[in-house]
Amino acid sequence: MVEVPAVVALTLLGAIAAYQIALALGRPGADVAFSRSPQKGETVLSSGCRIASAIAAGLVVLAGWIVAARANLLPAGPLGDGFLTWTTWLIAIYLVVDVAANVAASSVAKRWIGGGGKALAAMMCMLVAIQS
Repeated sequence: MVEVPAVVALTLLGAIAAYQIALALGRPGADVAFSRSPQKGETVLSSGCRIASAIAAGLVVLAGWIVAARANLLPAGPLGDGFLTWTTWLIAIYLVVDVAANVAASSVAKRWIGGGGKALAAMMCMLVAIQS
């Protein structure tokens, strides 16, 4: 039953990608993004951070595809099972490191929503990675 953790992970990764896309398009959120303190009244990211958000969104979508392929929800194409296993573990490890960064953030929203969501996504990715 690896489908359930995979779908939970994909849902959370989708939410992360959607947030990054919104930031890249200029939606408000600078006060919790990129662990930086915005200037007084600033709610939209600078152009450099917006580009970084667009790149991050693409990487999160790629991570979601890898997790889905590992769970056999999408075709893996030429990628082997060993590659998908290791990259799914790398995604989980990255998410764990990102949880630590979110928990250390000054923003309450980033600590609880970002940290909690990414912790759950990391656990779900680990369950997908260990499937036989």
